Amino acid sequence: MEVFNKTEMQTAKTIINQGLSSAAQTLSFFMKEPIVVDQIGVSNLGIADKTPLILGCTGKVHLLTTEVVGELEGLCCLIFTDKEAEMLQKAALPPEVTNDPVLFETMKDAILLEVDNIIAAAVITQFANLLKRKMHGAVPQLDTIDSGDFEGFIQDRLDDQSHVINFKTNFLAKEKSFSPMFLWFMDNSFIDDIKRVSV
Repeated sequence: MEVFNKTEMQTAKTIINQGLSSAAQTLSFFMKEPIVVDQIGVSNLGIADKTPLILGCTGKVHLLTTEVVGELEGLCCLIFTDKEAEMLQKAALPPEVTNDPVLFETMKDAILLEVDNIIAAAVITQFANLLKRKMHGAVPQLDTIDSGDFEGFIQDRLDDQSHVINFKTNFLAKEKSFSPMFLWFMDNSFIDDIKRVSV
């Protein structure tokens, strides 16, 4: 069954792109160089309910989850590969930290949590503004899981009332780029609100 028609998909795409553009501006400051983000097209957005989602990588992945709380509830997820995570950590931390294995180990997770905070908060804020709903992201959580366990994580989160919107981001900079997968678990209230503002 189709969750969104073309107009509703366009609404979701517009909100997401506005959020990602805002996130890119903040990330530019955080990463100490200009960062832009590729615009997401409607064809790049996936909407699933019980359809399995496939993670296009192997090995360990860094799964960051942010509960959406307020008038609408949901769950945002960002998934980074090991390579992307290490690149972000080394780019954001000063040499005296990255060159000290003990110090680096104690601080590296904080970098991923902050990047998640920036991206998730920007997208959540855009949804809140357009849908005229009071909601925000809770404190993010970080887990390192095997990519083979990803589908099980998705299925555990999906129930009869939930859908997941998913897309691959693409943040670009002169010296580095990263493309975490973004998932947003939405219940029917979210879906109904997007339909409402698309009329």
